[in-house]
Amino acid sequence: MCASILAGDSLRALYNKYRPQRFADVAGQRHVVRILQNALVHKRVSHAYLFSGERGTGKTTVGRILAKALNCQRGIQPEPCNDCEHCRSVGNESFLDLIEIDAASHTSVNDIRDLREKVRYRPASGRYKVYLIDEVHQLSRSAYNAFLKTLEEPPDHAVFILATTDPHRVLPTVRSRCQHLRFKRIDHAQMIGQLERIVGLEEAMADDQALALIARNAEGSLRDALGLLEQGLAYAENRLTERQMRELLGTAGYEGVSIVAAAIARGSVGDAMTALAQSIDDGADPTALHRQLVGFFRAVLMLLTSRNESILGQYSADELAVLREVANNFARIRQPLAVVEALTERPPLTAARPPQLDLELAIVQAALATGAEDALRPLPAVEAPAVKTAAPSYPAPAAEPDPQARPEPAGAAANAPAAGLEPSPKPSVDPGTGPEPEPEPEPEPAPPPGTGDSDLLERFEAVRERFIALVREWDPTVQGQFLGAPARMEGSALVLGIRQQFALDRLDSPAKRAGLEQIAQTALGEPVELRLEHVPSDSGGEAYTARIARAAGELLGAREIKDV
Repeated sequence: MCASILAGDSLRALYNKYRPQRFADVAGQRHVVRILQNALVHKRVSHAYLFSGERGTGKTTVGRILAKALNCQRGIQPEPCNDCEHCRSVGNESFLDLIEIDAASHTSVNDIRDLREKVRYRPASGRYKVYLIDEVHQLSRSAYNAFLKTLEEPPDHAVFILATTDPHRVLPTVRSRCQHLRFKRIDHAQMIGQLERIVGLEEAMADDQALALIARNAEGSLRDALGLLEQGLAYAENRLTERQMRELLGTAGYEGVSIVAAAIARGSVGDAMTALAQSIDDGADPTALHRQLVGFFRAVLMLLTSRNESILGQYSADELAVLREVANNFARIRQPLAVVEALTERPPLTAARPPQLDLELAIVQAALATGAEDALRPLPAVEAPAVKTAAPSYPAPAAEPDPQARPEPAGAAANAPAAGLEPSPKPSVDPGTGPEPEPEPEPEPAPPPGTGDSDLLERFEAVRERFIALVREWDPTVQGQFLGAPARMEGSALVLGIRQQFALDRLDSPAKRAGLEQIAQTALGEPVELRLEHVPSDSGGEAYTARIARAAGELLGAREIKDV
């Protein structure tokens, strides 16, 4: 009984059990199949092929089918018969004239020398000796050099098939001696079709959503998809569901991912961290969730730039609706770009740092990169001082005068003698001008922020020290670049000069620029478009030295530093 089980297919992995045995069964590589079949029909088979592509796309499988077609006892034909002894021997991996070599474990020059010695002998029973060398990019340089002559002028009875996932690591002299065929990643719809077919052949049941989740996580590799399907069928009791696959993969549900993503798009750090904690409590793996968020915002970026939903075929109609809703939170294209950069550009500081910490840091940075007003609220050192300094410098917003109207009746009554019939302070507030934040100003209220470019520049100079203090809280390593930095207006944009080119290169990225704009908005009390430019250190002269001295004195509290 045990022998019969071992002899059958019950213990074979699904990707081996259902490995294609004919060119017609190969999924997603129609261009490769057509080239090879035409070469077989016209007897123009090359002496060497280089198959390149992602893992699990069919490189080894196609190489074995080509070996069958070349050695089929019914003659060379575009499809092997799969009935003759040679075809069956190739199928069960016992054909003597098909030599498969794993270059990852045979990298030395001695292994290639051994190959060169054996390739001279004629085939044992077939028409051709086919050498299938997998992961050929792993060969050493000396092994490549020893292989060149044999690859360029092989015996008439030898065909070489080199397979690699990284063709750029294969020496150009080797690539030039081969016919290079590139294997594509398996399309999402084709992969789902293959999964449905195999589920039927296994007499199992699986929900469409579960198969779609498997296809999305396989990332174009059919072998990976079949491996995940095999795990899912073993995990499920009766029918494989999406929930069971998510439990198996450790991924969060699409709803949970969209809640975190929407909070990031709004710039709400608190909501994003709360949703993240909930997803992890529900069993989501931080590394998998991090990858899901990157994929989500990549889809948002593609949707906003292309305006074409057809390129996102792996998403359902409901998922596309969520993507559109999150995308509408962005007003400028560089905002989602900054979010993607923030989620992907944070390398781990140490190998021992937990993945959850990496994800939390990336989410905070991504939320701040959106430039939303409440993105800095969870950081007390940045947000709390803004309440104290913003009010004396600028008029209060229209929605805030009510709590301040009571302390001003005396000053208001002095400015309205004609209205002396009523001593109440209520008539002293002119609805046309609004209440003044300070009782001292006698002229007309100051114009609202943003009414003129020169006004914005003056207001920035007035709060420059506040701006530098916020930069110090944000990134202490760059605060020195803004001490006395020249500022000018260019249209409606505030342009700050940076004197070190390396510092400008570091700061001039969408994520960093969005963070600086958020800090400038906090200091000014209004949105501002900020740009950076390189200014040579020798420009500015005494004025630059004076600004440096004043800024340093005020920041360090050194009263003895005076104007130069």
